[in-house]
Amino acid sequence: MGQVVRSSLVAAHTVQQEGVKLQTADLSAGVYVVRLTTSEGTITKKVVVQH
Repeated sequence: MGQVVRSSLVAAHTVQQEGVKLQTADLSAGVYVVRLTTSEGTITKKVVVQH
């Protein structure tokens, strides 16, 4: 639907060392677009949530 359902700010060194974990338990099943923005650019990926 084009709505933001969650937004997080994570330090770059944390992403590099640990990656990013998405909590999806409270989301409805469906396809979501995840956007990661850094000083070097933006990455957009689709994520499917199934229950």
